[in-house]
Order: sequence, then structure tokens, then C-alpha cells
Amino acid sequence: ATDCARWLAALHQSGVSAPSVSHEHEGVSQCVDDLRQFVPDHTEQLDAIAERIHDTLGSDVNGFVPTHGDFHPMKVLIDGTQRVCGIDMDKFAAREPETDIGWFLMQSAGFGFFKSGTFNATEIARQTFIETYQAETGHTIRGDRAGLYMAMAFLKNLHFELVLLKTGRIEYAKPWLAGAA
Repeated sequence: ATDCARWLAALHQSGVSAPSVSHEHEGVSQCVDDLRQFVPDHTEQLDAIAERIHDTLGSDVNGFVPTHGDFHPMKVLIDGTQRVCGIDMDKFAAREPETDIGWFLMQSAGFGFFKSGTFNATEIARQTFIETYQAETGHTIRGDRAGLYMAMAFLKNLHFELVLLKTGRIEYAKPWLAGAA
């Protein structure tokens, strides 16, 4: 978590020119529409989450930095103390820093859930990530904005699991939607 936070802090502070992107709420609507077919008992919850994301995404946006766009622990290669390298940069663009932070925190929580059945399994690692990032950047993470991107990541991750991979693991809907709420 420490190395991931340091790598992300370096990217965010790099000053590298990055293409701008429009707010990515259109993907949320498609995810929700698709997920309704797989978890129809959760339609109200899906709609409430999507509405909150749509209402919040364009408001109170902070400064833009170069971002990874799909940042999580599997996107960072660590070679002992010699090298830390981010990979799979196809979604690289200028966004607010909480975008990458929210995705990383959600994916880390999800990895813990897959391994142990609880999001709490990675709580210490996620807290270490937050503390290290803030220490490296001097930037206080805006919890409301990171939470917004975590909600988006929970929806898109559930969509990936149920709709794209067609795993049939509908038991993930309840904890993933609770995480997004």
C-alpha cells in the first residue's frame, strides 16, 4: 500500500500533460441498466446510487491532475526496493486526484472480500495508503469525492463480475451495493 501510494502521489504531482475527459457518468447509467436484469431485487438501490452519482459528479470538482484512470493494486509492479512501476495506462487522463484514490480503495476492499469474505480484511492497508498519499502530496483527500469514485467503482466492478464475466455470483450484489451506497 505504501509503494502504491507513493507511485500515485508521484504521478499526481508529475505535472505531465494529460488529455481531459468528460465526466464519466454515462457509464454508470449503462451499468445500472444492465445490472437491473441480473439483480432485479436491488433496482431501487441501484437507482438511488446512480442518482447520487449523477447529482454529485459534476459539482464541487477540485483541481485536475494526471491520473491513471483504473488504479488498483494489480496495476502496480513492485520489484523489491529497486523499482515501482504503474502499468496499463490506457485510461490516463486529467481528473481530480480522488478518482484514482477511490478506485484503489474500492478495488483493495474488493480483493480483501474475495479472499476473506469481508471488506475489513484490507482496512489497515487502505488506511496506510491514505496516510502515505497524504504525507507524500500534502493534499488532504476529500472523503466525499473519494467516496463518489468508490461508489462508481463498486458499480462497475459488480457489472464486470455479473454482466461481462457472467459468473452468476449474485451474492456479491448485496455487499457491493452496500459499499456503493
